[in-house]
Amino acid sequence: MNNLTPPTDNLYKFLAIAGVTLMIIGIISGVTKFNEFSADSAQYTMDSAALRADVDTMNVRLKIAEKSQKTSASETNEIRNKLEAIERQRANLEARFENEKAKVQDLHTQKKYVTSLVTVGLVAAVIGFVSWYFRVQVYQDAVTRLDAEQRALELQLKVLELGSKQREGLAVLLNEATETELVSTPGACVEA
Repeated sequence: MNNLTPPTDNLYKFLAIAGVTLMIIGIISGVTKFNEFSADSAQYTMDSAALRADVDTMNVRLKIAEKSQKTSASETNEIRNKLEAIERQRANLEARFENEKAKVQDLHTQKKYVTSLVTVGLVAAVIGFVSWYFRVQVYQDAVTRLDAEQRALELQLKVLELGSKQREGLAVLLNEATETELVSTPGACVEA
């Protein structure tokens, strides 16, 4: 089995393939980072909406409990404890929000990195492919064409040489046949 070897036989080919590789790496890393951010952002949004709903529910229950004469102090304290737990969750969520803001900044930095990587890769690939074609491939195509023409001419020469040998052989056979005929007919020599 053939081992994969890098295309180091030609600098332009290497530059072109390296440029394409850089573009692929840049695109894949950008898409990966964006997908990670999207998943984290969606989770944050769901958690935030759920927490807001819990806070609103607890505030309504607390107002009702405070206005109602029937609720005991222990029920009111329980609602306040739940509200405090929700406030702690909200504080944690705000910390996560700050973390998400840092991720957004990181995403902007990553975007610059990906853009630079893809741009450098694109420029390298274009320079490599264009240089490869005009400085190497055109000449290789000409050499290949000349080799094909040379082989065609060599083949024609062989055919001509074979043809002349066959003609010589045919002439020899014809001469032999004629001599045999002359020898076998006794009066033919006299007439000639």
